[in-house]
Amino acid sequence: MICGMVLREVYDRLTMAASPSLKVTLRVKDQGGGPVIYARFRWGASHAEPALGRGWLVPSASELAKPRGRAIGGWVERRGRAPEGILSVGGAWQLVPEAIDRYARRAEHEAKRCAEEARPRLRDAVDRWLAARKEDDANGEHEAWKHAHAKNMTSYAHRVARELGADRHIDTLEAAELRRWLAEDLKPMRNGKVLDQPTSRKMRSTYAQVLAGFFAYALAQGWVSADPTLEVPAYRSRRKRSDDPLRREEYLTKPELRRALAQLRRGDRSGAARPGRKRSSREREQDAIVIMTMAMAGLRPGEAIALRWEHIDCRAKVIRVVDSRTMGVTDTPKSGSGRTVPMCDEIAQALERLKTRKWFVGPTDLVFVGRTGAHIDKDDLAKRFTAAQKTSGIALPRELRQMRNTFGTVCAAEGIPLRTIQQWMGHASITTTEIYASFMPRDQDAAVIGAAFA
Repeated sequence: MICGMVLREVYDRLTMAASPSLKVTLRVKDQGGGPVIYARFRWGASHAEPALGRGWLVPSASELAKPRGRAIGGWVERRGRAPEGILSVGGAWQLVPEAIDRYARRAEHEAKRCAEEARPRLRDAVDRWLAARKEDDANGEHEAWKHAHAKNMTSYAHRVARELGADRHIDTLEAAELRRWLAEDLKPMRNGKVLDQPTSRKMRSTYAQVLAGFFAYALAQGWVSADPTLEVPAYRSRRKRSDDPLRREEYLTKPELRRALAQLRRGDRSGAARPGRKRSSREREQDAIVIMTMAMAGLRPGEAIALRWEHIDCRAKVIRVVDSRTMGVTDTPKSGSGRTVPMCDEIAQALERLKTRKWFVGPTDLVFVGRTGAHIDKDDLAKRFTAAQKTSGIALPRELRQMRNTFGTVCAAEGIPLRTIQQWMGHASITTTEIYASFMPRDQDAAVIGAAFA
C-alpha cells in the first residue's frame, strides 16, 4: 500500500498545478453514527467541506488505536485491515481529488443558477415588477396602484412580455428593437384579435410608458446595466393648451341632455340589458337620475354607481364622494381622496322620488341599485344611454364619462370660477380644469377690444 504521505505529495502536485492557492486538510466528525472523514479546503470566499466517507478510526486514547497509525486530529487509524467501504487515512486522501472535482462541478452549476437568477427572463421580471407596484413601497417611494390601473397595467405588461419574447433575458432587449416594436409591430387588438385599423399615437404612448416604468425598475434591481427606453420616443400627443375648447363631440349641450333624459324616462327596449324584458317606470326613472347626477354634479360613472344614501346630505345640499366602483371593485375615487360637491334642487328632488321605493333605502344601501340591491351594471347603463341619445336625435352619442365634461362646460359657460369648478370636479391640478376656460364668458374682454379699435 502506498503510504499516506506519498499520496498526499502526489495529490499536492496535482492540485497545486491547477490551483496553487488550494490547501486541503482532512477533518473527522462523529455525530453518533461513527467517525466520518471530510476534506476541508477554501473555495472562493468560503470554506468547503465535502464528506469523503466513514473512516476506520478510533480516538487516539483508545486501546484499539493502531501503533504508529496515521492520525487526523484526535483520531487515529484503528488496528486491523479496514473493511470494504470504510476509509483509512490513505484511502481518504485518494478520494480527495474526486471530491474536489465533484464540488467544483456543483459550484459551477450553482454559479450558473445564480447568474440566471441575476438575469431574469422577461416573463418573470414583469411579474416581479407588477407585484412590487401592487403593494405600497416599504420606504414610501410609491403607493400601490389602484385596482383599475393595476388591472390595465397587468394586461399591457403581459402583452409586452408575450410579443417581445417571454423566455428571453431582459438584458438582451435593445433600444432599436423596442423602437421597431412600438412603431411597426404594435397593433390594436380586441378580444385577442388584431383590428384592421391604424395604431394610434396614444396607444404607442401608453406602451412606451409601460416599458419606461418596467425598465426603470429593472435598472434599480440591477437586472440591466442601462435603460434602453431612454432612446425610445415617448409618443406623447401635443399638449392641449388651457384655452383650447373641447371638441363638440366630447360633451352634451343643455338641450341635448334634456332630450336624452326625457327619452330615458320614456324607455327604449333596444337598449335594454336583456332584450325582450320591458323595464319598469321606476327603473327608467333611475336611469335618468344616475345620468343627471353625473352631468349636474360632475360625478364619474364609478362614483355615481358606488353612491350610498349616507353620502347624500339633504340638509347641507351636498353629495359626499368617497367611493368609486371600477372593474367590479369598490375603492377610493380616481384622485385617491374624496370630495364634496353641491347638490342642486333638481337632483335633490329626483333622489327624494327615488327614495320612495320600498327597499334599499337604509344609510348603507346603494342609491342606484339593480333588481337584487347590488350595483347596477355600467355597461348595460351605457347601452341604454346610447340608445336614448340616438332616439332623441343626437347623431354621435356621448359616453358616460363625458357627462363630467358636460358639467364642466355648463358651469364654465355660466361664469363659475375655474378654481371652484376644480374643487367640485376633484381635479388635482388647475391645469386639468383649464380645458373649460374657453367656455367662460368674455364680455369684458370683447368690450376692451372694441374700445381699442373704436
